[in-house]
Amino acid sequence: MSMLCRFSISIFPGYGSGSVPGTTAEGNKIFAVLTEIPRAQKERYIVFEERDGHYDLIDDFVHDEVRYPVRITVENGAYVYYSNEKEAFRRPVNNQPAH
Repeated sequence: MSMLCRFSISIFPGYGSGSVPGTTAEGNKIFAVLTEIPRAQKERYIVFEERDGHYDLIDDFVHDEVRYPVRITVENGAYVYYSNEKEAFRRPVNNQPAH
């Protein structure tokens, strides 16, 4: 079963979900799987980086909802999330995923 299919199982019916693409300075692909949290006006971001043909979990957090389209870049030691080509928020690269 693909990783994205596994995430679709945990989505709340009637609420939004999606993925956000990006790239690192080294050219590795990164992406976040977003799941809207019911009645909270927040989303869970589960962020992965593709390295050598596999995906590593690099961050897992909850943040306020942002408008689509969204993309991620890595700038000055932070993952920068953009919404409609404007910076929405940033997080330090050295964050450890929440457990």
